[in-house]
Amino acid sequence: MPRPLGAKIFGAALLLCIAAPRPAPAGSSAEGVAFLIRQGPAERLGIELHRARTLARDLGAAALLHGRADGRFVDGEGRDVPLSRFRVVWHHEDGIAPPRWDAASLRALARYVEDGGRLLLSGTAAGLLAALQIDAARTQPLTFGNDRSQAGLVPVAEGHPAFAGLDIERGVLWFSNAAYPAFAAFEPAGGIVLARTPGDAPVPLVEYRRGGGRAIAAAWRLGVPHRNVAAAYARNFRGLLANLLAYLGRDAAWEPPASTRPAPPDWEALRLAIVDLTETFGARYPHGGEFLRDLEKLEARWAGSDDPAAIRRAFADLQRAALCANPRIDFDRLLVIRRRADALGLPANYLGNTSLTPAGYDNRIAILSPVAPDGTLAALYEPEGGRFAGDVDLDFDAERLLFSMPDARGRWRVWEIGTDGAGLRLVPQIEEPDVDNYDACYLPDGRIIFSSTACFTGVPCVGGSEHVANLYLAARDGTIRQLTVEQDHDWCPTMLANGRVLYLRWEYTDTPHAFSRILFHMNPDGTEQMACYGTNSYWPNAMFFARPLPGHPTKLVAVVGGHHDVPRMGELVIFDPARGRFEAEGAVRKIPGRGRRVEAAVLDLTTAQSYPRFLHPFPLDEKYMLAACKPSEDALWGIYLVDVFDNIVLIREEPGYALLEPVPLRKTPRPPVVPDRVDLSRRDAAVLLADVYEGPGLAGVPRGTIKALRVISYQFAYQGMGAEPDSVGLDGPWDPKLILGT
Repeated sequence: MPRPLGAKIFGAALLLCIAAPRPAPAGSSAEGVAFLIRQGPAERLGIELHRARTLARDLGAAALLHGRADGRFVDGEGRDVPLSRFRVVWHHEDGIAPPRWDAASLRALARYVEDGGRLLLSGTAAGLLAALQIDAARTQPLTFGNDRSQAGLVPVAEGHPAFAGLDIERGVLWFSNAAYPAFAAFEPAGGIVLARTPGDAPVPLVEYRRGGGRAIAAAWRLGVPHRNVAAAYARNFRGLLANLLAYLGRDAAWEPPASTRPAPPDWEALRLAIVDLTETFGARYPHGGEFLRDLEKLEARWAGSDDPAAIRRAFADLQRAALCANPRIDFDRLLVIRRRADALGLPANYLGNTSLTPAGYDNRIAILSPVAPDGTLAALYEPEGGRFAGDVDLDFDAERLLFSMPDARGRWRVWEIGTDGAGLRLVPQIEEPDVDNYDACYLPDGRIIFSSTACFTGVPCVGGSEHVANLYLAARDGTIRQLTVEQDHDWCPTMLANGRVLYLRWEYTDTPHAFSRILFHMNPDGTEQMACYGTNSYWPNAMFFARPLPGHPTKLVAVVGGHHDVPRMGELVIFDPARGRFEAEGAVRKIPGRGRRVEAAVLDLTTAQSYPRFLHPFPLDEKYMLAACKPSEDALWGIYLVDVFDNIVLIREEPGYALLEPVPLRKTPRPPVVPDRVDLSRRDAAVLLADVYEGPGLAGVPRGTIKALRVISYQFAYQGMGAEPDSVGLDGPWDPKLILGT
């Protein structure tokens, strides 16, 4: 749950002086930077101000000064120190509202700027602009913390020194959990906007010219885990602050360029892909040399062209022609879901299909043929009454498919239909009036695994109102058996090439539940359930729609998202558990993100402001895949061909609709059948524990210390129960633990 921000703090002013990031100009008596806070020397600083003070010290040598109510500033021995001594004054605040300064101090600060001083206002101190008569900026208080979400800025002032040398990823300067907005909204009336937020609340970075001085408002607060953030995000935020101080310390102010030119296309991404396809397929990709020559011509024309838009269109045409000639696109029919754009039918990341309304989707299972922008999109099956149809899984022989759809009573069921549109039927499942079944996948021996609420468990944090779905096995003779026993959902079962089943498991019990959706794999009979990726990790929060990469024994791709985040959608990341299974250790590549290390971000809303957004990846090999993609906030959800070189090529979109779940309509290799190992005559289970000292749980415990093991069992809360007042402990454990023995 979000935490309330710290209470307002009022008191005398305190100055922290640090060395100037640039030398003072000749003839100037000003020196250094003053870091200004209101607390007196005897007052204890709050967590954030202490962190800000430490950050200021990291940027240079520091000395402490405090202020008086009459507008004077003195050092620790009471000696006056005029503000005019400093080239730059940096004031940071961490309260909910702008800080309350006495009138004399405000006049002193305003006079300082008028007389040529430079002022950096960060945190809620940015709300002082009106009191200083710099700008009538409007602020909307942030009444509880928003440090759960992504944070970043989109630079719009081309060439401004604030962004020099920083790692700007596809137009965004990310600092994620290193910082977060100080206001729900910060709307300046004037000034020069240097950068805007990529989404959500408008909290721009703004520069002002006032009298002989300058001021910059950066309404951003330090994130609580600032010392533990990924190095890339910390570098960006620290680098931004250092750049702002350096810029304000200079005499010359930045001036906007007379004209701007749009960013060029990603020439290198297309070049790398064409070279890769040429080297990989040889004669099967015969026009690679021609594509490269056309690319070189376009790139040469870019610099001198007075019509860059025309070149960008020509680049998009070349990109589509070159990449859609990929021999991996050896199919002429593509299964997709066509659904109304304003009714995506995506459950929240902590919910299942039962949270969705049964109807109102205007959707159909469709076939795109040929697989091209001008291909025909023909209906294979369209449900009556606008009922949901999705969660498609194609059989290995490509003659039939499974999908989820509510029945006439609104209960979710698993259906099967032929790829010719004939033979619609219900598959064997749990036919009870208070049970929902959905999200199924074929096994190579003809059985299916599906999700079902027959466990009658409820998600505890919503009082059990959400019905948990675990995984069940339906045999060919109609017998059904529960495979997983979890407190919370299992999602997205899919086959691995070795015959095991990959699925996403929400490990809710006794762990921070916003960070614990872990990829698991098991034998089709439910034996040998074990972690695949993410155990003990705080990132990724969720890995939906994971699929193995064909041709590689261990790599997989997943859509990485957060907890209270955008539903199911997120960033596209390739993982290799063979390289590591903890947080970003095995994260090979984010798409797009060529040449960048994937960084873990400990956040609840890890992708709330991130574009492009992805759903339903379908890998063609290790480097190329199809996916549903929404490239920008105002774009449609379409079907795209994407690759590890950062090419994102539109295959098809439909005005007013979202195109989702691309699956090539072709035969695929049938994985080997893993023989059942479960002994149904037994009522117990065998657990192999090789070494209790292995892993982080007992790190540092000397061998020989552990003398016995206590075995416990959980009793999960039922539907309609959970959280307070039904939990076992107040704001603590939500499940009774039964001791089976020691």
